[in-house]
Amino acid sequence: MTVPLNKELYIGIDGGGTKTQCVVGNSYGDILAFVEVGSTNIKSNPPAFIESQIHLLLKQVMEQIDITPECIKGIFVSTAGGDRREDVARWKQWMTSFHEQLTCPILVSNDAVSALKSGTASSSGTVLIAGTGSIVYAVPEEAAPPIRVGGWGYLFGDEGSGFAIGREALRSIMKAYDGRGEKTELTETIMEFLHLQHPSGFVTAIYESTSPRQTVASLARPVLKLASTGDPVAVQLVGKEIEGLLDLLRASVRHHSALLHDPLVLTGGLFQSSYFKQRFVQAIEQNNLHKELIFPTFPPVVGAYLYMLEKSGHPNIRERVGRSWLENIGIEATNGG
Repeated sequence: MTVPLNKELYIGIDGGGTKTQCVVGNSYGDILAFVEVGSTNIKSNPPAFIESQIHLLLKQVMEQIDITPECIKGIFVSTAGGDRREDVARWKQWMTSFHEQLTCPILVSNDAVSALKSGTASSSGTVLIAGTGSIVYAVPEEAAPPIRVGGWGYLFGDEGSGFAIGREALRSIMKAYDGRGEKTELTETIMEFLHLQHPSGFVTAIYESTSPRQTVASLARPVLKLASTGDPVAVQLVGKEIEGLLDLLRASVRHHSALLHDPLVLTGGLFQSSYFKQRFVQAIEQNNLHKELIFPTFPPVVGAYLYMLEKSGHPNIRERVGRSWLENIGIEATNGG
């Protein structure tokens, strides 16, 4: 693609637990290029690997439209852990080490910021991400500071996430195998998904995986499919994790009760399952939580680009950006996780 005369370009990056996406666009809201690489989660990948992924991302997106780093006037990175001071410093160092001519402002924040921006133009609202991990991030009105609940990683957090569903499925399977739990179709379903012949193979398949966290999180897909057929263990398991997500929302409301009246943006890979989406919406209604639910029409990476435009003094042109995403890139929102 040939870059337009307007060489004032901006980059939005969304770094999830499974994949990292990047778009570049101009100041008018035209998205010109899109690139995707693997996970850049700081807590589950070596620093050298993350830096190589970032450099690959920038190299590929610039090559798509034949531009040089000095054309970039701003970059916003929305990534897991992006609101921790030490991680912000590392991300900025990795970005600037790409090329000496990359001297534009670089903003870094957590992945919930781009997810919220992808769903609403409102200055206030709440986003719940349920993907590989989970988090609730809320921006109250009246310039109150943002509220963060959850997002503490798979070792002591991530309730209601893909990882949590996969982990609980494995626990149910092994308890059934030991004779400590109810027999379930999860055993055959997950064995088939991982191409195993016997339950004892789970140890090697998980612990010797190149990324155990992502392997466990990937099990959410077959678990949700089985739950949709009525398997009692899978149904109960999914219900437990949905309750974990509701707890995150309840906690955010306890911080600021007015959030109940603001829109709730729902994003992340789990919401690609119609079964999970339906059960979650029902749970929201039954618990009298948020009234306005939003499922974004474009992914968080586009929200990151919008955020950078706003911070650079350009008007919020959501409709043009959304139309450009669908027309120029040709990819439907995947709500990355």
